Amino acid sequence: MLKAINPADMEPYTDPDLLGQELAKSTPVYYSQAIEVPAGARMLYSSGLVGMASDGSVAKGMAAQSEQIWINITAVLREAGMTVNDIVKMNVYTTSFDDYAEWSAVRARYLAGHRPAILGVAVDALAVESLLLEVDVVAAAV
Repeated sequence: MLKAINPADMEPYTDPDLLGQELAKSTPVYYSQAIEVPAGARMLYSSGLVGMASDGSVAKGMAAQSEQIWINITAVLREAGMTVNDIVKMNVYTTSFDDYAEWSAVRARYLAGHRPAILGVAVDALAVESLLLEVDVVAAAV
């Protein structure tokens, strides 16, 4: 079984002066500081998944790209016989934190209370100019 590690003396990063108001409101509830994976678990490492549909079209805006990313993530997990509850780590790369709360709202809906470890990083650009987010996941099935 996957085990969330959230030390009592290590509060989530919630300082609005440090994170900005929107990020502070959207971030702390939806992640764990770490996830322990037991020996013998089956592991999956994804490539960066983006808001691009299988026909090559790119969704418009942060909310729509977030939705497509989750469609893509769940498709990869389903193909591996896994679900979002098997995600232990997510790396989120965004070209701007301005609309990150939209990503967080979609993420919260798909995760439905599951709290993997999450990294969020702002980058100058992604491989396709119209992309706003790229996400890779690590999942473990026990």
